[in-house]
Amino acid sequence: MVIYYLLAFCNLAWAFLEIRCCSHRRKRAGVSIECEALLSLSLPLYTALNLQWLLHSVMGCFSLSVSFLYWTIIHPSHQHSLTAFNINIHFINSVQTAVDLLLSCTPVHLTHFIYPVLAAILYIIFAVVYWLMGGTNQSGQPYIYSILDFGGRPLLATLSILGVCLVCLPFCQLLLWKLQLLREWMVDCEKLRWMAVKREVWWWVKVSGGTDSGLMASLDPSVSVFESTRWRDLMEDQLSQSLTLV
Repeated sequence: MVIYYLLAFCNLAWAFLEIRCCSHRRKRAGVSIECEALLSLSLPLYTALNLQWLLHSVMGCFSLSVSFLYWTIIHPSHQHSLTAFNINIHFINSVQTAVDLLLSCTPVHLTHFIYPVLAAILYIIFAVVYWLMGGTNQSGQPYIYSILDFGGRPLLATLSILGVCLVCLPFCQLLLWKLQLLREWMVDCEKLRWMAVKREVWWWVKVSGGTDSGLMASLDPSVSVFESTRWRDLMEDQLSQSLTLV
């Protein structure tokens, strides 16, 4: 989650500076910046955005999975105390994931559950190597979580791994997709539409230096910079319409 948030912050700052610099260059050259400035995002920035999208899928599924597995399996069996640490690690992480998804334009595809599964396989390899090397948890027991006790209960560990990879992670991806549908419904509501309008005003007027007439007509949250093809097609359509009106 830390890596994702740092990358998202860097990408936001990168996009801000790139669009602002492009806007100033176009102004000095006397070129209209209506609907054009946001078309100038560089290939490295698109690559960084794709990495951010990948981390978003992995982080979202893992956060929900950790919360679900901890509060349904580990906490009832071990009766851990409700410390600030436990609540932060096993509950606030899912709250952050939900808030981040609702406040951003990041799209969620059901087929992207394969990325959290691949990341889970890497984590499982790490857990096995950690166990083989004699690693212990904070209580000195030879496993990270009790459901990953490869030495004492290998069958339970195997079934837990299969359950997480084949059931839990796809289900959490479905929950993220449902949250995306909720976000789209919220944007369609008149009382909440102003949030999307403010976002577009900030990028098009405050950052790129355009005017209100250059705003995108569509406020569909699924049209995102992460989906570069759809996003560029929409921007080019808006640009062509502006040139036609001129």
